[in-house]
Amino acid sequence: MRVNPGSPLVLSLVLNYSVFWAEQKNNLKEGIKICEKGLEASMDKIEDLAEDDLKNEARAMLDTIKDAIRMWETTIEEAK
Repeated sequence: MRVNPGSPLVLSLVLNYSVFWAEQKNNLKEGIKICEKGLEASMDKIEDLAEDDLKNEARAMLDTIKDAIRMWETTIEEAK
């Protein structure tokens, strides 16, 4: 059985793993890369989720991931 890459559980793991790289390993670029791969894999898969609650939760996770990307990109730009 495969887990839908658009599921809130998978998106949560993507976010947590990217935060680990960005904040614990001090590698913002790797954190961004992980987020972008997660976004790409999940964008078309959210509508395949069975329940509206799961779709709403997944969309909220996508917003959080996008916020993380913007924050880390800003931090990189400010450091130049």
